[in-house]
Amino acid sequence: IGMATMFVFAVMMVFTWNFASLLVFVIGMRIGAAVYHPLGLALVASRFGNGNIDMAMGIQSSLGDMGVFLAFITTGALGMVFDWQSSFALWGAICISAAIVGIALKVGSDEDSAVGKLVVRNDLSWREALNRIGILIVPLTVGGAGYNIIINYAPLMFQDLYGLEIGQYALAIALWVGTGAVFTLIFGRITSRVGRGNAIIASYVLVLVSGLLVWSIDSLWIAVLAMFLYGAGLFMTYPALFSYIVEMTGGKRSERAFGIVFTAQLAGGFVFSFVC
Repeated sequence: IGMATMFVFAVMMVFTWNFASLLVFVIGMRIGAAVYHPLGLALVASRFGNGNIDMAMGIQSSLGDMGVFLAFITTGALGMVFDWQSSFALWGAICISAAIVGIALKVGSDEDSAVGKLVVRNDLSWREALNRIGILIVPLTVGGAGYNIIINYAPLMFQDLYGLEIGQYALAIALWVGTGAVFTLIFGRITSRVGRGNAIIASYVLVLVSGLLVWSIDSLWIAVLAMFLYGAGLFMTYPALFSYIVEMTGGKRSERAFGIVFTAQLAGGFVFSFVC
């Protein structure tokens, strides 16, 4: 249902006629995303919660990052060849295709997955979920802010400050996501060597350094280097925090916990990007 909702409103973007319609269609797309993100992570948690959770969350995050990487590449190319709305038609079609494949494979159905066998009706209440993962609200909010600030303002920086065209700065931002995808793919190996706590501290240090570089040095090459460091740091924080959440829920159903997670991330992204 979440993916199908994304499809409907992404296709409607092709028929946008004014700002009000644009706003409604964007809200519709976010509603669709709000469904499949927490449920998808809860499904991963239920299948790998008893072991290898760092590896599983790393792979899950990496595949999501690769999707964002492809979106930036295709958006820039389609924007130059056709118009800005063409990418919504393409990715709307991809969303409905994913929904159809998921239905065909019965992804997430209790009778065909480990969900029903491991955690039948072993639900967390909203209050219990918040009590267990509340300590992570601040870093989750920061992570959402970091993502949204780049999505909203990196294109403006590359275009207005350095004079790049959409096809050029889309590649620069794709580097940010692609770097993150590489590091999250091997996140399980990284934590097995240095530990999850050390990995997440190093990640936030990279985010800090990259931000200071962009702020203090006016150079296109420094900005590109900062995007590389920012991608390596920011995207590794996600599987690390998600893995902590799985452990904190103690093997119980985690849909509500991940619902709180994405509330924190989206709220942080909204507030801080609006302030910026």
